[in-house]
Amino acid sequence: MFAVALSDPQDEAKARQVRYGLVDLSAVTDMQVTPTHIHQFVEIQHKMAALTPNGIVAVVAPHDLTYALSRLWHTLSYDLGWISNVFHSRRDAIAWLRMELLIQDNSDPELSQFPSLKLD
Repeated sequence: MFAVALSDPQDEAKARQVRYGLVDLSAVTDMQVTPTHIHQFVEIQHKMAALTPNGIVAVVAPHDLTYALSRLWHTLSYDLGWISNVFHSRRDAIAWLRMELLIQDNSDPELSQFPSLKLD
């Protein structure tokens, strides 16, 4: 998700530029993740959250297991300061991300600065 921005721990300026994350678990067929892992993951994310307090995160999780674990993450991440949601479809996740980005900054209603969020 935001891991790329944190790949160099010295590059906090790069991390601060992150506006949104789109996690797509559509191709996941098996997860070796426990609720304990989800708790640990949320704890690790606190560093990124401190740099991106208004981050927006959408998770695409069409399968029962990925959806359940993603909802657990969503519940546990309440104090990160991010706006987040979990979706069954990528299209719904992108539509939601676009709406949230427009709410934060409606100066560009076409969201041309986010080409990865174009709706087909």
